[in-house]
Amino acid sequence: MRAGSEGRPIVSGNRYRLVNLAAARGIKRQKRPIAANLGWLDKNAGDFNVLIQRQKGDGQVRYGDVVALNLSSYGWLKYKKQSAGINISDDDNKPHYIWVVQGGEPGMKIVAGLPFSLRNTKIGAAMIYCKRSHGIDLGWDKKSKCGGFLADASGFAFGDNGLFSGDGLTGKGVEKLRSYVCEAGVGALGAAIVAETGGTATPAVVAAAPLAIEKCKALAS
Repeated sequence: MRAGSEGRPIVSGNRYRLVNLAAARGIKRQKRPIAANLGWLDKNAGDFNVLIQRQKGDGQVRYGDVVALNLSSYGWLKYKKQSAGINISDDDNKPHYIWVVQGGEPGMKIVAGLPFSLRNTKIGAAMIYCKRSHGIDLGWDKKSKCGGFLADASGFAFGDNGLFSGDGLTGKGVEKLRSYVCEAGVGALGAAIVAETGGTATPAVVAAAPLAIEKCKALAS
């Protein structure tokens, strides 16, 4: 958890920034067509958008605590099967005490900047960084299938240092190449998503493809 300064107590009922150390970014609400509506904040973002609440008592959060997490404008994080990506959804009505703070001596108090893991009791595994072809790059330790061709290709094209990140191709001479790559890439990824979801994602893919192609071209310019 990040607060205004390192070492500040992480107190139940307050909002902080929940940062994944591998991604070096905090989580945020991000609307997606077929995966959990989660994404990454910018690396320099100062948002404090995650409320942490202990199941038993107020006060400072400790290793071993069972907690609920509320993401601003999204809701209480709960376990729910998704058609793609990590199985997380939201609930506006009630907290879900399904997260166990781990990684240190039980009872030791948590302060800002002190690393910890979050184990989800519904699936019995810790949440980890997990490269995905679609959806936020999060998964479950020893349970999620991470990486693979689609995830690596997606990162190569659209990652922080990818081909179309703004640090890659430049100049008018490659404009047609960008257009071709964007159309072919979005088409291939769309077909893969449709196949992976048994065809249920077809309407969403068809609707999203034109916008994805235009966004790809804009990012590549």
